[in-house]
Amino acid sequence: MPVQYSEIQELLRSRADLHARLNLMPYDGTPEIKERGAKKYLYVRKRVAGKQTSTYVGAYTEELYNLLLRNAREIREIRKLLRSIEKQLAEAGYSEDELSML
Repeated sequence: MPVQYSEIQELLRSRADLHARLNLMPYDGTPEIKERGAKKYLYVRKRVAGKQTSTYVGAYTEELYNLLLRNAREIREIRKLLRSIEKQLAEAGYSEDELSML
């Protein structure tokens, strides 16, 4: 039994670390380039409460665009890991309220 509790503790620690990394990401969403006249601007698209929103990031530069792409990829990976951890916690019998006696 103690092995399972230490495993759950480690999963909870990993989940907390991933949530912290997710909260530190400056832009959450898919990068999008919009052209106005002869200039290009970067926006980040995200679905919030069922509606698509666009957030202005800045004037287009290759570096900024690549940074937004890397952030979007990393956020997807973090969310995938979080889903995996949540699944493992559920299989171990963990719930936010209490641990099962199994």
